[in-house]
Amino acid sequence: MTAAKISRWAVVALSLAGLAVATYLSVEHVTGGIPACGVSTGCDEVTTSDYAVLFGVPVAFIGVGGYAALLLGTLTYLGLEDPPYVLAYVLLGMALLGEGLSAYFVYTQAFRIHAYCQYCLASAAIMTVILVLSIYATLKPRYERPIVLD
Repeated sequence: MTAAKISRWAVVALSLAGLAVATYLSVEHVTGGIPACGVSTGCDEVTTSDYAVLFGVPVAFIGVGGYAALLLGTLTYLGLEDPPYVLAYVLLGMALLGEGLSAYFVYTQAFRIHAYCQYCLASAAIMTVILVLSIYATLKPRYERPIVLD
């Protein structure tokens, strides 16, 4: 298995983790609940603020869609015998978009709301690692030798 392929499988695992976080936040949004973040955190301030909705869509729903798309796209890539290289760039573009949105949401927490949601920050960290792995997997030469795990 090549290092780029290992990176893609790591993206699958991280996409599942991000999907779990975003799904939890979505359920809390739909039910009107507040994420269980502890007493002294700002989860309630963040998740109930005006910034928790973007263009009429709850931010958590955007996260579910983004992570699901990354998961399905990466699994499709891994499932193809000889995937078209453009698919690698599509996945990289999705990761870049996700990271851009995550950066905006972290900025919003820091400078607009002045409170932090631990789940939101976890999602942002997951997306950052997904972006780094996607860059590596996309730019790594396609002719690399497989890593032999004995």
